[in-house]
Amino acid sequence: MHWLDVSILIIYLVALAILGFIRSNHSHKDPEAYLLAGRKLSLPGFVVTLVATWYGGILGMGENTFSFGVQTWFIFGLPYYIFALLFALFLAARINQAKYISLPDQFHNRYGKTAGVISAIYILALASPAPYILSIGILIQFLSGLSFGISLIIATTISMSYIFTGGFNAVIRTDKLQFGFMFLGFALLLIYSIKMFGGYTQLAMALPKSHLS
Repeated sequence: MHWLDVSILIIYLVALAILGFIRSNHSHKDPEAYLLAGRKLSLPGFVVTLVATWYGGILGMGENTFSFGVQTWFIFGLPYYIFALLFALFLAARINQAKYISLPDQFHNRYGKTAGVISAIYILALASPAPYILSIGILIQFLSGLSFGISLIIATTISMSYIFTGGFNAVIRTDKLQFGFMFLGFALLLIYSIKMFGGYTQLAMALPKSHLS
């Protein structure tokens, strides 16, 4: 790698650590401040952290779309937008008024302990941070030449440390940084791809007809 590439990655990791380890004075005293950012998360902040958290799926989606076409969006994208809109319009306000800490908390209070435990296990599996920690571990391995196991331990330690220290506020701060890098990278990738391979006309000529129907 060129020294400039390495420098950018190092700056990114250092900035991520600094933002993650910033700690508010009351975050460790108030459970709601620690776990829910004091219930003061704005809409832009919500969008940023949601996009940054689920952004990894775009890699698999891109491959799936290339293989099966636009139907991928109708299968995986459209239902998500519909139900997210329904949740925002009809459920979000009621859930906020109930002042629950988590979804399993709500299931526990409404349907009993068993429902709360089952929902907690399901959500833990669904929202597992393992793919993202794995990505950081691979990046550290690539940069440092350390073994994969050691790199994974370092990635896990860094991630868990700043979350433990700063709570949900730390997650939001780091997600804002990553959101900016993601879309900057997307823009640069788009510009580079158009420059190297041409625009839609060249793409249409290179792809099989089945990919355009």
